[in-house]
Amino acid sequence: MEGAEVLCNSLRTNRVLTSLDLSYNALGSSAACTLGSALIENNTLQELNVSNNGIEEMGCFTLFVGVRENTSLQTIKVDGNPVGQQGGRCLINVATEMGSNLLVTALSCDFQIHSRDFMFDINDPCGKTR
Repeated sequence: MEGAEVLCNSLRTNRVLTSLDLSYNALGSSAACTLGSALIENNTLQELNVSNNGIEEMGCFTLFVGVRENTSLQTIKVDGNPVGQQGGRCLINVATEMGSNLLVTALSCDFQIHSRDFMFDINDPCGKTR
């Protein structure tokens, strides 16, 4: 497991940290997937910034599944990531579902990228991917 993934995975057991700025760390989608999984178990983090990390569709999807299940997160910034069409749909779905309980920023994200390897179903956001 790479350093970024180890760091992201450590949030599973974090009981102290409330704000984390991981912007400009080249996390990529793999670490974003690990982070999303860790957010399901974390209940202390309130602010998370993963801006400008090269997070693509699958990473965005998994990250926002974790955000959706997290009970403490109030703000997430994904600015400047190439989240693509499917990642953008997932982002909008989670932001809409969470409403005023979660502030999501996605400034300067690339929503034009389309992956044929990943399809997001807004009616079943945690469902199967191709």
